[in-house]
Amino acid sequence: MDSRRDTAIAAAAITARDLIGGIVIAVALGSLADASPLPFVARRVFDGVVALCGTLLAGRLWGQDMATLAHVPDARGTARLTALAVGPAILAAGAILAAIEPAAVARATRAGYSIHFVYSVLFVPVAGIVAAVGAFALGVGLNGRALGMRLAANAGAAALLTFLAVDLLMYALGWRVGAPNAGRRATMLVVTALSASAAAIAAGGAIGARLGRAVDRSVAVGSA
Repeated sequence: MDSRRDTAIAAAAITARDLIGGIVIAVALGSLADASPLPFVARRVFDGVVALCGTLLAGRLWGQDMATLAHVPDARGTARLTALAVGPAILAAGAILAAIEPAAVARATRAGYSIHFVYSVLFVPVAGIVAAVGAFALGVGLNGRALGMRLAANAGAAALLTFLAVDLLMYALGWRVGAPNAGRRATMLVVTALSASAAAIAAGGAIGARLGRAVDRSVAVGSA
């Protein structure tokens, strides 16, 4: 039990440092570019390059550190897989949400649904899918498809439920996407940042718990 708990805590901390930290740095660099006197097209190109490089690097660091935590000899191989999974998954999720959200909001509001409801319906499952994709790549790199499927199920469920819980908490506290004056205090950005960060940490902890369970089993077999 101690191994499972300790590994879960360590994995959650690694996720917070590598993935969330890497994305924060990428966003900060993009903000600097937006504030620069560069032409509009140049700023957009720079933002795209920073987003791609930042997410790829964050995914690579996360995979390597998680593989090291799991005591896998080929940490670099795992890192390559997670870089190619996590980065594109995050960027694709952002692009898809940006493309479908306006139409979804328009249809939902005509049907009488709130904008925050539409936000939750779109963003909550996407958080679970992104976490599952990254966890699957990590599992494949660590020990094949079977482990990848188990990690994907655990991480995806943890991310989805945690994103939803934080989203509902923020709603109860008055941070409601689409409400009057929501744009003034960047409600959507704040809710998304907090919910996504909590979801990522929860997914990392769920992965660590699964890896810790494997450690417990190996110790039990060795002492039998």
